Amino acid sequence: MIGSDTHIHRIQKLSVERNDEKNDLQQLNDSLGIYIQQVKELELRNNQLRSQIIAQKPKGGFDSDALKKQYNKDLLLLRQQLDTTAIDLELTQLQKAEFERATWSNQHRISFLRKFFTTDKQRLLLCTQEIERNKAELDGVRIQIENKKQEVERTKSVMNEQSDYLENLEKEYNEIIKAHVVINIQLKTLQEESFFLKAVFEEECEELLSRGTLHIDVSQFYRTELSRAIANIRKDYQTLSNKRHQEWETYYQMKTEEIKTEITEQALKQKNANKTNDVGSMDVKTLKATLEEFQSSYTVLQSENVILISRMQTLEEQYGSIQFERHQSLFLLEQQIAALLADYNESRSKISSIHESNVTLQFEISTYRRLLEGVSTSTPTKTREIALQWASTSTANFSAMNLKAPFVLRWAETVKVTGSMILLPTTFIGPKGCSGVSFAAVYYTSNERVIVEATITDQFNFNNYGQYQVTIYYVNSKVAIGSWTIQLEPKGGICMPKQLLLRDSINNSIVGATVQLLLLGQVVFQSTSDKSGIVNLPKTLLENCYDIQIDTHADKYKIGKFKRIVFQNRGAESETFYIYRQMKSDEVEFLLTWGEKPSDLDSHVYVSDGRHVSFSNKQETNVSLDYDCREGGGPETIKVKLEPNMKYIYAVHRYTKDGELAKSKATVNISTNEDLGSGLPFHVVRVPNVNQPDANFWVVCQIDGTTKKIKYFENAFENSDECNTDQFIRKFYNA
Repeated sequence: MIGSDTHIHRIQKLSVERNDEKNDLQQLNDSLGIYIQQVKELELRNNQLRSQIIAQKPKGGFDSDALKKQYNKDLLLLRQQLDTTAIDLELTQLQKAEFERATWSNQHRISFLRKFFTTDKQRLLLCTQEIERNKAELDGVRIQIENKKQEVERTKSVMNEQSDYLENLEKEYNEIIKAHVVINIQLKTLQEESFFLKAVFEEECEELLSRGTLHIDVSQFYRTELSRAIANIRKDYQTLSNKRHQEWETYYQMKTEEIKTEITEQALKQKNANKTNDVGSMDVKTLKATLEEFQSSYTVLQSENVILISRMQTLEEQYGSIQFERHQSLFLLEQQIAALLADYNESRSKISSIHESNVTLQFEISTYRRLLEGVSTSTPTKTREIALQWASTSTANFSAMNLKAPFVLRWAETVKVTGSMILLPTTFIGPKGCSGVSFAAVYYTSNERVIVEATITDQFNFNNYGQYQVTIYYVNSKVAIGSWTIQLEPKGGICMPKQLLLRDSINNSIVGATVQLLLLGQVVFQSTSDKSGIVNLPKTLLENCYDIQIDTHADKYKIGKFKRIVFQNRGAESETFYIYRQMKSDEVEFLLTWGEKPSDLDSHVYVSDGRHVSFSNKQETNVSLDYDCREGGGPETIKVKLEPNMKYIYAVHRYTKDGELAKSKATVNISTNEDLGSGLPFHVVRVPNVNQPDANFWVVCQIDGTTKKIKYFENAFENSDECNTDQFIRKFYNA
């Protein structure tokens, strides 16, 4: 990994610089020792010259003592000034050189760190821009798909309208054809009927004429009257025939005009349709061909729609993979930033160490200066060693390890404290994103020991684990005793196991359940439990906190929800997850599990009317022990149907005496039908880790059957070992 290689390179570089600084300090010490040796040699020569001057005094012929007295003070003063000036000049040059070297080194480190952070910021910005571009492209593709869908829908609607119009047009055309045929039939019928009537009329006329030629032996009167009557009959018949013929011709003309009008209107409609839809005047074959063409176009559009749907699904899958890769990239960037921050903190500590070395060097130079000036050094502050111990609460799901020796701190003798237990102030610098972390330092004066205890509120916040630099101060003071580096790591109990074993609350295997691992809301793994209720988890998960969701696909079970952390391949080989049954509004389920010692614990439910359910009496009205475990570990499950005006006490009994109840790691999970808002389908109660070696009962809670409210007891232990009586329990009904 690039970040780790850079980190190793920086460490090697800092190590080389530190060795160079040590060599420089050694050279300065050697130079200072040579300078002191030269001063001593000069003093020796001075003494020799003084002896020679004293020896030559009798030969001089002048009063050297008088001259010595006259100029001795001035010479001593000048000599002291000269020595002081030379020493100050040398020290100033040393300080200047050291200061310039330290300044250059710090500036170089700061510039390097700034360049490193700038590079990472640019990389993060580029990744963010790339993600935004991908989002924009994906949104554009979605918009195009939506537009294509709308176009397909519009094409479908237009085709449906065209198809409906063609069907209506075909129906109208068929009706017109039928009407035309009927009219033609009626016209032919009328023509035939007219021809028939005309033939009948002509036959009657001929018959009458033939009859008129017959000799009738009557008088002329009857002959004249008969001729007049026949003429009148012929005239009336002719008039009637003409009138009927005119009526049929009028009816035929009316029908013909109506048909012509309908044909004209239909032609206009077809003409208008030809202008808008490019249908034109069509006959039945043309309409069928057009309909088949539209059907083929519709089929093509359907195939395109299927292709677009598959492409949409592919794009959605790509978007999901891009989103998952984005989450992974962000997570890797966060890890890199956390590593950079850790490197930065380490560099700060090294700079602080260099600063301490600089202060020590300044102190040594000051000491040498006082030695040269003949001034005695002051007595340093006396200190004593106090044992330093790092600890975490025994019930916590994390461990604290000291990364920096020695395990002692030096307490100044001038700082006096009273009392047997003193709380010391602390400050710390931790990983980015940590929250709910605190450190408490307690000084036990009786055995000269300081214990530092770490507390984590949210044990499933992955950012809470890593290196912390903790500083401890004197009481009511800003003076630091010292700083130490501590590593907080999650314990195996909250780490992701390699295998899940699924059981319901009465210890039956759950087969065919769907198990999902979610990281930042994104499903990264999914599998199904086998016939033994086992699910094998992947070994390549990134280090982080994961949500585990278990769906049995059965209405009688709740959805199982858990959290686990992936950290440095920790976690058990196998872990049992219990899935709880669905509860009604007046039902409660208690599930008890515990550690190795004691080997057997028992669940007890006491009711205010005297009912008592345990291993010796597993069934009472509305209270039942559904599963009793006698081989250690659990589960033990009791189900209660709450009744009004009743109160219920749930307690845990230590059946075997091979361990303390308060040290048993007992856990009681209480399941109801309420949404607890914690993300878990049950409420977790853990046994208090207190000093109760003789306790035989742990009284967990009281439930009011009327209000259905649960009241939890804090550190409620009883030494009584009487399992078949509730005398020691009665006080908890009204607690």
